[in-house]
Amino acid sequence: MVVCDGIVPNDGKQLFEAMRSANLEKPDPIADDLVKTLMNAYKKATNRSTKTQILSLYAYKYSVSTLKKLHLPYGKLSTRQIHRARCHARSLGPGSVPQQKIHHRVRIDMSKVDHVHIFIKMYHSELNC
Repeated sequence: MVVCDGIVPNDGKQLFEAMRSANLEKPDPIADDLVKTLMNAYKKATNRSTKTQILSLYAYKYSVSTLKKLHLPYGKLSTRQIHRARCHARSLGPGSVPQQKIHHRVRIDMSKVDHVHIFIKMYHSELNC
């Protein structure tokens, strides 16, 4: 109220009420439709990774409790899922696909493993002499 009186000395109260009523108005309907579309995509996603990517697009738009309430028709959200999505948005970027690590597996013939095992046993027995 003090700031509004400083901006408009004679009508500070009127400015304050105008700002307050503007904040109470319905949010942008286009953004709401976009969030509803994303929530629907979240509901239809088949795996957890994809759901996290989709949720990361709008996880910072609302508080945790508000997001849980809004999301109820599309599926129950846990606080952990929201935090995971926010972490994903912060570290990798909202909606980004994480890079898959390539793992190479090398198979060893069991006879070679037995040979090394026998060698270690013999070496260990010589040290205990």
